[in-house]
Amino acid sequence: MKRFLLLFTCSALFGSVSAQHLSVGFLPLEYEKGAYELPEVYESILDKVCEILEMEPTYIVLIEGHADIDEGTKEENTALSLKRSQEIERYLTDKGVDLSRLRAIGYGDNILLKECTAENPCTEEEHAQNRRVVLVVRENPYYVAPN
Repeated sequence: MKRFLLLFTCSALFGSVSAQHLSVGFLPLEYEKGAYELPEVYESILDKVCEILEMEPTYIVLIEGHADIDEGTKEENTALSLKRSQEIERYLTDKGVDLSRLRAIGYGDNILLKECTAENPCTEEEHAQNRRVVLVVRENPYYVAPN
């Protein structure tokens, strides 16, 4: 695994868990080429996400899978990116998060962080940044508190 990217600063993920620190967070997890299995290195991060969700019942998680354009057809990349997001969804539900609070999406190679063209090819590192799952943690605007 090349590295872990964190696009936002959130003490809830690295220190004491406090739901008030996180209203919208983007947490991208990078993958090796062609892989969809959840790398063990991310389990502790996802465990923190579980803690936040346990503390704050109004939060939901969009799990957005992405692929690079280095290999595979559009259809293969969409399927791979969906598998990546479903693996995280499975991990979170196995840890007790209700499936209704999660939404796994596979975008394939439709939303690239690094644009690659024949005239301007991507480096391997740039391709790696495109192979990711992004967790978007936010409040559910439709949440109704139980009586």
